[in-house]
Amino acid sequence: MRPAIRYLTTPDGVRLAYAVHGEGPPLVYVRGWSSHLDLFWDDMEFRAFFEAIGSRFQVVRFDMRGTGMSDRQVTDRLSLDELTLDLDAVFDHLHLDQAVVYATCYGGPITIDWAARNPGRVSKLVLDGTYASGAELGTPEMRAAVLTAARLLGSPTTAAAGHALLAYFTRPDSMETRSERFRRSRQAISADVAEVLYNLSFEWDVSAACESIAAPTLVTHRRECQAVPMRLGLRLASLLPNAEFVPVPGADQNPWEGDALEPLRAMARFLGEPVDVSYRRRVRLRPTIVLFTDMEGSTSNAARLGDEDAQELVRANNRIVQSGLEDHGGKRVKSTGDGMMAEFSSVSQALAAAAAIQASVAAHNAARPDASFRLRMGVNAGEPLAEDDDLHGLVVHATARICDHAHGGEILVSNVVRELATGKDFRFTDAGVFDLKGLDEPVRLFRLVC
Repeated sequence: MRPAIRYLTTPDGVRLAYAVHGEGPPLVYVRGWSSHLDLFWDDMEFRAFFEAIGSRFQVVRFDMRGTGMSDRQVTDRLSLDELTLDLDAVFDHLHLDQAVVYATCYGGPITIDWAARNPGRVSKLVLDGTYASGAELGTPEMRAAVLTAARLLGSPTTAAAGHALLAYFTRPDSMETRSERFRRSRQAISADVAEVLYNLSFEWDVSAACESIAAPTLVTHRRECQAVPMRLGLRLASLLPNAEFVPVPGADQNPWEGDALEPLRAMARFLGEPVDVSYRRRVRLRPTIVLFTDMEGSTSNAARLGDEDAQELVRANNRIVQSGLEDHGGKRVKSTGDGMMAEFSSVSQALAAAAAIQASVAAHNAARPDASFRLRMGVNAGEPLAEDDDLHGLVVHATARICDHAHGGEILVSNVVRELATGKDFRFTDAGVFDLKGLDEPVRLFRLVC
């Protein structure tokens, strides 16, 4: 279930959005920025990671001032002292006498400063991919590049700068995935707030505060991380009186990306709670082309032909679709009643299969006009969550809705599919703008010309 978004007010009058999920002792997560409670929950890697933590903890997440669903017009109230007020407000509003505090990246210095002032409220501290002194954070050239990208975040003509920034902070994703990340980042934080916060991140130095933190602390860090090099994590651990340092493999800045099992295992050992670290055996995320088919008018077919002949029509449909999948490298995921859901590793395979299936349906109808039928089809691309032998997530729901909007004999595709097919031997016409249930904004769909 998607956690409910609630609101609280800080001592200086800023409204903060927060959400709670899971059961057990409280764990407060400090992301820093950029953050968006609703959008980040749609990221299946993020969601699976925090659901694993929620298997043993009551996880409290919040959007820091200036970000996500919290008050955004606060560029004059973003000092370190003011940012720590957000943590004060979360603890006070939820009546938390004491909790585990988990901070990543730029949330680290904020949490360290707050923990030094509130020693009795931190039972244990977990710091991932973070640092004590911003003066050591990257080269002058890197700082200049980050600040330039932050200033340009609000311009629709500077997606390249955002993509470059995301490539620096995260793994080199495919362009469509990076575009989705950039879209989410632009919704999570405005350019003026990003510039202020990035400037502050290079100025902060909480080295002295580290020395007064007595709470047991775990410091984890990716060995090949570029944005915050591991040497900064090592220095941070050396400054904390009661710290354990655990290096983890990979280059991803965010612990939920890439191989997230090692950060989770380290947390589980340190916290003494059997956090569900098995989820990655069930969950696989990868770029996937999803195809839905649906037989038009199945109820009227039964009335027209009778149950037995209508069922034979369904079997003919299944044979045609299965043959098209096998001939073009597709994999049947499941039956959807009078249709199928399938996955492909490339957009060319998916579009070729869809066109071939429609051609086979047309040939069947020409040979059997007494037993004709029409298929509608939808094609989309993204990173669905794969559990066992099924696919889940927003991309799957959107594909089903795209299929619902197609007419018999039509193949409708999302804009990302059309863009991925650029330069390939496929033609499209504009089908118009549609409201897809579950999506906040209307989307433009395109019709594959067969």
